Amino acid sequence: MGKRRQVLKGLAAAGLAPIWRPVTLFAAEPLADDRFAAVNTSLVEFHGAPRFHRFYETAATLAAALQGYNAGDVTRDEAVPDFDAALDAWMGCQHLRMGALELKMRDFRVEFWPDKKNRVGKQLNEALTAQRADLLDPAVMADASVALQGFPALERLLFEDPVAPGGYGGKLAAAIGDNLAAIAGNLDVAWASGGTTAELLLNPAPDGSRFAAVKDVAAAFVSALATQLEFVAERKLAAPLGVSVEKARPRLAESWRSGRSMANVTANLAAMVELYVGPGGHPGLMTLVEQAGFAELAQNIKTLVERAHQTSAGLGPDLDDLLDDEAARAAIETVIDDANGARRLAAGDMAGALGLILGFNSLDGD
Repeated sequence: MGKRRQVLKGLAAAGLAPIWRPVTLFAAEPLADDRFAAVNTSLVEFHGAPRFHRFYETAATLAAALQGYNAGDVTRDEAVPDFDAALDAWMGCQHLRMGALELKMRDFRVEFWPDKKNRVGKQLNEALTAQRADLLDPAVMADASVALQGFPALERLLFEDPVAPGGYGGKLAAAIGDNLAAIAGNLDVAWASGGTTAELLLNPAPDGSRFAAVKDVAAAFVSALATQLEFVAERKLAAPLGVSVEKARPRLAESWRSGRSMANVTANLAAMVELYVGPGGHPGLMTLVEQAGFAELAQNIKTLVERAHQTSAGLGPDLDDLLDDEAARAAIETVIDDANGARRLAAGDMAGALGLILGFNSLDGD
């Protein structure tokens, strides 16, 4: 704990001392619907849509690289940057589970994780042993077990025991890449102007659909913020960190085989900063808190989210490299504390200040 206090002291010297003070807040005058609608539009058009388009572009590039790898035209080392770029893009939109991503189990098909029962390993080994030719058919792959369809299976094929080009393993990697590109393409279309998810979020209506009013859409974005912060703090960081160096559990980290567990966290938190502060000068969730008259709360959440991202970005891409270093562990704990602090404020005070009722947490019961 001594080193953690040193880290916190250093953060304080840099103007980054812990500042959250949870209180219960309620807006005296509810915001008008047009305020919510403006922020919803900003987050759909300038946050969600560009991020899913980036995911599609990088997934398509990765698919082409894997086809080239299987054909012997692209080396594994040449394909790895495309894997990283596609996974970075996925981490940037992973939190937007409303709409198209939650339909047809697309979120689990892209990344089945956490995998508490090693389903990816077991099913992948079975497929490789049997050399299941049916999985090379795009229609069959799209309907196969979620454990076989996405990044975790592909990561094992490329990093754990790299498959040889031209063999069944190389063909399976290419098939998974094509499947990821197809899913990403569907998500891109759904979030683009006129797409099903864009229309769902921009034109809520009391017709029995998920979103009956603009406040329901805003609540979904606040829930996305709170849920992803919890996901980062508790599953991506606290679980592998453990309570001590001796009790660290590095194999619980996300994407540990490719050495980019912290890179995932940093990409997640960068997305949380944009979701809250606003994309490229356009309004984000923070605007609503300010407009409701809670400037201090708005600033407190901003400080916590930005600090969590800043600290994470300074730790490098591989969590495994940090787990036996006390100073690094202390820094990771500050990321956990700040993410959890921001999550508590978002789910509690922020929701109350805006008069929002947050829905089902997608992490519950998992």
